[in-house]
Amino acid sequence: MVRTRFLLAVLAVALAAGGCGFSGGGLPGTTSTTTPTTTSTTSPSGSTTTLPIGGGGSGGTGESTGIGGTGSTWTLEAFKPTDPSQFSGRAGHNLYVFNNKLWVVAGLSGSLYKNDVWSSADGSSWTEEVSSAGFSPRFNAIGAVFDGGSGSKMWLIGGVGGTTYNNEIWNSADGVTWTLAGNTAFSSREGAVCLNFNSKLWIIGGKTVDGSYESSVWSSGDGLTWTQATAAAAFAPRFEHAGAVFGGQMWIAGGYDGSAALNDVWSSSDGVTWTRATASANFAARDGHSFLVYNNLLWIIGGHSTTTIYGDIWSSSDGAAWTLVNNNLDFTKRFLHRCEVFSGAMWLTGGTNGTTYFNDVLMAR
Repeated sequence: MVRTRFLLAVLAVALAAGGCGFSGGGLPGTTSTTTPTTTSTTSPSGSTTTLPIGGGGSGGTGESTGIGGTGSTWTLEAFKPTDPSQFSGRAGHNLYVFNNKLWVVAGLSGSLYKNDVWSSADGSSWTEEVSSAGFSPRFNAIGAVFDGGSGSKMWLIGGVGGTTYNNEIWNSADGVTWTLAGNTAFSSREGAVCLNFNSKLWIIGGKTVDGSYESSVWSSGDGLTWTQATAAAAFAPRFEHAGAVFGGQMWIAGGYDGSAALNDVWSSSDGVTWTRATASANFAARDGHSFLVYNNLLWIIGGHSTTTIYGDIWSSSDGAAWTLVNNNLDFTKRFLHRCEVFSGAMWLTGGTNGTTYFNDVLMAR
């Protein structure tokens, strides 16, 4: 199984915490929300440790452009592993920009799945809005901020918790009360891309409960009724790729196709016809990276392949030619982190190096 390496890493954490059994989906089976003791800023020993296949690309909230800055220097804005006012270390969570705040929702924290919700108006001080939201604990869910006709809300779709994959659709107008709006027309999945584009929510790719990889594309104008744009897009089936909205198009980059990490980049203006910007970008093949728009450029941050964790940052003005911005980051190399543009800067939260789950928050202009 592809996720065997991840299982070994999670098992080590679980045993250290007192032992937690797991099965199915390559993930631990518990749904407890107890805070683990695995958060640390200690750097991994080298960047060639054998690692899990996993990623972060749960999606974007639409095209967002920062103000100025090179994105090459990152500052630590929040890191409080022993402070209950700071969310616990986690990966594969959802990160939103909503109502002038950053929001961290759910994720995998060591061997434990989460369904807590945290917010911050400045990226430094965080408030727990709810310790256990209406949806079950999960990781690798997808989501975006979207107005489906009844006001702007945070949307959370699918994901996996223990042995359970789901296709539930949840939303919230305040981060505290989460409403089950229905179920998707497509199969339960994790690690897909979700984008808010042209007044629709779009779901791209992902991995289904039967272990298959998708290249299907779906859209919805209200978040409830879904239409399949294509059953098989031009790009190879994949999951834990990453997506962004840039230049009036949807973009995806990288991911994992079941046998190898990828570094191709694709775009589409309608979800049906996809154009390959590059078959092999300058950056190494990866999944678990972040992909966002800042300062009128596309950015790739971190991620990993089967043998390497990446801490590099790349930017591009067209999705085809990529420039290395920084290859020696000011934070621990990681994957399954989440990034968003907020208050004119790029923000990075959490992630893992395969054994340690981080709760640091970093910012770059």
